[in-house]
Amino acid sequence: MANKSSVSRKNSYVWLIGYPKEAILGARLPSGRDAMRTFFFYHKSSKMTVGESARLTFEAVQSFWLKSRLPIRKQQHCIEKIKDLYNEHRQLVKNRKRNSDSDGLKQKQYSIKLDQLLDISHSSAAQMIKNEEDRQFLKLQQQSRAGCIGTVDKKLAAKEKRSLERRKRYNEWAISVKKQTTKEDGFCLATSSNNDDDTDVEDLDDDNDNEFIIKQSSRAGKKQCKRRRVISSKVSAVLDRTNTSTRAATMILASAFNEAGSSTSTVVLSKSTVHRQRQQRRKVATLEIKTTYVPSISVVHWDGKLIPDLCHTTTSISDRLAILLSSLNDGNVKLLGVPKLQSGSGQAAANAVVDNLKSWSCESQIIVVSDTVKAFISKELHQKQLREDYRELIALAARAVGLDVSEPICKPGAIHRARWMAKAIYSLKMQLLLDDLVSLENKAALVTAMISERGPHLLTTLPDSITDLQISREFFTTTRINCSFLDIPVKYWPHNNDYNDALRLTKNLKCVNDSAERGVALIQKFSAAAVDEEQKQFLLQVVEKHRQDFASCNREDLEQI
Repeated sequence: MANKSSVSRKNSYVWLIGYPKEAILGARLPSGRDAMRTFFFYHKSSKMTVGESARLTFEAVQSFWLKSRLPIRKQQHCIEKIKDLYNEHRQLVKNRKRNSDSDGLKQKQYSIKLDQLLDISHSSAAQMIKNEEDRQFLKLQQQSRAGCIGTVDKKLAAKEKRSLERRKRYNEWAISVKKQTTKEDGFCLATSSNNDDDTDVEDLDDDNDNEFIIKQSSRAGKKQCKRRRVISSKVSAVLDRTNTSTRAATMILASAFNEAGSSTSTVVLSKSTVHRQRQQRRKVATLEIKTTYVPSISVVHWDGKLIPDLCHTTTSISDRLAILLSSLNDGNVKLLGVPKLQSGSGQAAANAVVDNLKSWSCESQIIVVSDTVKAFISKELHQKQLREDYRELIALAARAVGLDVSEPICKPGAIHRARWMAKAIYSLKMQLLLDDLVSLENKAALVTAMISERGPHLLTTLPDSITDLQISREFFTTTRINCSFLDIPVKYWPHNNDYNDALRLTKNLKCVNDSAERGVALIQKFSAAAVDEEQKQFLLQVVEKHRQDFASCNREDLEQI
């Protein structure tokens, strides 16, 4: 039996803690070691969970603090402190076989912490404690655990008992006065209603007086004032645009109301209310933006970016894709969304673009797509190309995206079915046809080359019928431009309506990806403003609309904002 007892006692020993104990003994406030011994008794010996063991340990520790008449923290905070000690011990147990100096230092520091007071006192205990003796006792306990809890102070206990009785009598008196006041208010209101017209009352019989008495409820004497909501659609949009958090918005609005002389009791103003109303305003505003948006012939732009994604508990990196439309009619840019991609593949990006176009019902208005190409063209323009047609294609593309190119545009060359490069060069020249940088002579040469059945520059491999050359006019078909002005001399083009419409569309054609980059900058700035993905998309729509409506902060805008 002795051997079994020694083995059992040895197995119950907890490294760095000691032997578990069911109860905390002594007359001093418990230390960390006292609490952990009780914790391991419930956790190891009684096979309880960590949470239940921490709760029972807190109850054992709390009894000592209540005897000492010292204010303590809330229960959940004290339980978390006990759990932290347990988690720190678990980490040390995992590394107990290491012999490094740092691990040895951590073990010593943990042992020292266990021998110190398990301080669960309130953060404002020094201000809450009125007795100077109690204040000094807590200070000594925190420093060296000197002193102990004595017997009950009979004088102080009697004083507190009298104070409690006085408080109880006062509460009973206040309740009786409130009931009496309510009855008197109801009686006065009934009397005043009967005395509104003395002459009429005198003509009535005494038996009919009762029908003029108004029955009042217990709250009849109080005038109910309807509190108004302050988070309107305009206020919500301003808070979203300025990236103001809910807590900051609540404090700003409360301070503004108090400074203006209005009490915050007259408005619905709290952190949770402001948060809910802002979410509702965003959703309504986004639905209104989608409903009123009229799609036109546009170019779709997109650009991806790795952005920190703020989740409920962690922060991760997500792949975001900013998708925008640039209208060819007025040049305005519209943000469709900045969805999160499941992967960074091209297929995922293409699916996201198509889904956003369908959600905005504008997939039939898209004629051109634009990705990040300007940087690539600028780089290739200064590289030595292996073939002359490669160099010509890069030069035309550079001119299309607005880069400076010194060499002029060559006349259209031969188109061969086996040479896709020649077709690409020809298409770029058609796109640049309406560019003012091209001289009238070059434009005339381009038109002549495009509408001629035969020419010295065409190879015999071309079809005989002009109907087979419709691919040459694919640019005009794609952009829905009426190309009837090609049949008149070039010098008359500026006076032709079809040419002016084509010129307007071409000028509004954004070949660079600056719009998508601005969309990326928008999500970078407001990524942490909302955790919910749907609310984040609503927020971006509201901010973009507010920026378009109020671009500046002048007096006229402030009157409408």
